[in-house]
Amino acid sequence: MKERQEKHLIIGAGEVGQALFNVLKKHYYVVLRDKDGHKKEKFDVVHIAYPPSKNFVRITRRYNVLYRPRLIIVHSTVPVGTTRKLGRLAVHSPIRGTHTRGHHPGVMRGKKQPTGEQSQSYLGQSLKFFVKYFAGPKAPEAAQYFEKAGIATRVFKKPETTELLKILDTTYLGWNVVFAKEVKRMCDEKGLYFDEVYAIPNRDYNEGYRRFGMPHVIRPVLKAMPGKIGGHCVIQNCDLLDDWLTQIVKERNKKY
Repeated sequence: MKERQEKHLIIGAGEVGQALFNVLKKHYYVVLRDKDGHKKEKFDVVHIAYPPSKNFVRITRRYNVLYRPRLIIVHSTVPVGTTRKLGRLAVHSPIRGTHTRGHHPGVMRGKKQPTGEQSQSYLGQSLKFFVKYFAGPKAPEAAQYFEKAGIATRVFKKPETTELLKILDTTYLGWNVVFAKEVKRMCDEKGLYFDEVYAIPNRDYNEGYRRFGMPHVIRPVLKAMPGKIGGHCVIQNCDLLDDWLTQIVKERNKKY
């Protein structure tokens, strides 16, 4: 007897949803729908790929009632504690990687933005290149679906772990972008070259510590782009965590 193909529903047809669809469709029966589009089917796994909102928990619980899945995988970046509110079936699995090749949209403001198709392609590649994290009691089960699709995974016990690490991941980028912008400001004020004060010495620093066998202390080397931090993750994710780290990134960004 032929084994029944498990059914996956991805809710959220944006860049993240499209990337998940393109990766999973080769291995499972997968349906992609927008948040407001209803499918009269039952699904084994529901993937949440829409951004956080005030009613995120209520909306997502409704899909649990509607589709009665065995598993809900939340790929969205959400405030710490959100996934646990969704119940025992929910697992958090943040998206890691980039929407664009060669730079991060939060850094390269003013550059030509990728098309939707290009962005989906980059996210799809990111899904394959980066270890996919899963957190919660049912995380091992969720991870297996992606392992079968050829994606490396890592499991954590508490969903709060990946919720926090995702926000801090983009905040760390924002922190470094702000630092680079402030160095550029000081260089301009003192008539100095940014590359000579920041880029060249940091690259030499990194090379020296690689030779020392200490790659764990290397530093990011960013370009100092004019204007506010762009993209749709760095500053927006700062709003999900009330802490002085996120507040500094947001406040400094208002001045650019």
